[in-house]
Amino acid sequence: MEAIAIPMQTYDFDSDREVDGYDTLRLSLDTDWQRNWTFQNGFIFDLDTELGLSYYNIQQHFSAKSDILVNSSAASAGLRWPLIRKNNGGSTAILEPHIQFASVSINGSDVPNQDSTRVEFDEGNLFKFNRAPGYDLTENGFRINIGLKGESYDVNGGQIGWEIGKVMRAKDTSFSYSSGLSGKSSDWLIATNIDHFSGIELIGRAMITDEGRLGKTETLLNWRDLRNDISAQYAWLAKDTNEEREKSLSGLSLSWQSDITQNWITETAVKFDTSRGEATDLDFGLKFANECLNIGFSASRRFSTSSTLQPSTDYNFKVELTGFSTGLENPPKQQRCRSI
Repeated sequence: MEAIAIPMQTYDFDSDREVDGYDTLRLSLDTDWQRNWTFQNGFIFDLDTELGLSYYNIQQHFSAKSDILVNSSAASAGLRWPLIRKNNGGSTAILEPHIQFASVSINGSDVPNQDSTRVEFDEGNLFKFNRAPGYDLTENGFRINIGLKGESYDVNGGQIGWEIGKVMRAKDTSFSYSSGLSGKSSDWLIATNIDHFSGIELIGRAMITDEGRLGKTETLLNWRDLRNDISAQYAWLAKDTNEEREKSLSGLSLSWQSDITQNWITETAVKFDTSRGEATDLDFGLKFANECLNIGFSASRRFSTSSTLQPSTDYNFKVELTGFSTGLENPPKQQRCRSI
């Protein structure tokens, strides 16, 4: 009997003109150089350069080349002016405008995008060369990044921060609409965080178009004290066919961790699909931990229903000898092992 090798690179099982599975090997080398200059009037001038080289070997893909070499070069020049004010009550306020001119040049064949199908635009990558999480998708061309952020520090330890930013380019990009980065001009990025000395923390982020439409938003509210840690998180995503989302989605999650005693801990979490008005997940856990033992019981209920998923309930019981574990968890040390 003779075995025949089937050329899988010619197969497109769902007829969407995209290969349904292929193998990729990537080797990358990146190098960068940064330098800041601070002037007497408080201005900060920064230069940043970056060089990258990636080799791709792709198999079982009907359209991509098997061997691809991609090289990139990037340079930016930015100017910041942090302004600091001391208030009479002892608090400190900081205001910092920032503008950056950046250019990225990519040379090489197009690479199938595997590692950057979902791109997040936030205050952490506002002034980055590439806001994609991986190597397969890169922002090419000239752009101007602008931002304005402020921070206020209270004498009691509280903090309030906010930031507004935008990206303007010489040409369009291939980013999705809901990422906030599509087109020559990105959405307005608005982010804020409040950290109160009482244990309350609020983090919010939103994308708003020039016309005032909301593209994406997320909010996290957290409160903690010596025994409790309670969190609530809400996220809303606009419909985007490029991200295989035919309608807007929103979700709410609630979690509560409580230290009942020094060794007993309970964990409860529930998730709601607010776009459909129904609960999707419910989790409960009870854990005992001391210097010698780590015992945990958890129960999870999944309410989701689809063609491939059915509602289910899972139970888990774990017993671990802490003295022989990896040591990742460090319960309070005792002179001897205590009973449950």
